[in-house]
Amino acid sequence: MQPGNHIKVWKGCYYHHGIYVGAGQVIHYKSYGIVLTTLEEFSQGRSVEIVRHKNQDFNRTVERAYERLGEDLYNLFINNCESFANWCVYGKNESKQINGIMSMLIDLLFR
Repeated sequence: MQPGNHIKVWKGCYYHHGIYVGAGQVIHYKSYGIVLTTLEEFSQGRSVEIVRHKNQDFNRTVERAYERLGEDLYNLFINNCESFANWCVYGKNESKQINGIMSMLIDLLFR
């Protein structure tokens, strides 16, 4: 694992996402904001997966993660842990998990 990796762990019904910043540390969203924790605290004993991105600038990813450290603007639909991690990588908030759920709901409602 290298600094700047977008990582995730399966929590039973969703993935929790973060940015590995090196030295066994991860920046990620918790219920009270974006925090710096140990990899062990982030994973809680679960397997950690690396999310691969094309043309990723790992140094810029780490810089962006630190820029938002301490932020407390969590919103499940527009500013969650996955959208934070994707913003760190690409500068764009996006959550494939939420997009998928919303697509399923729209399909169910408007069939």
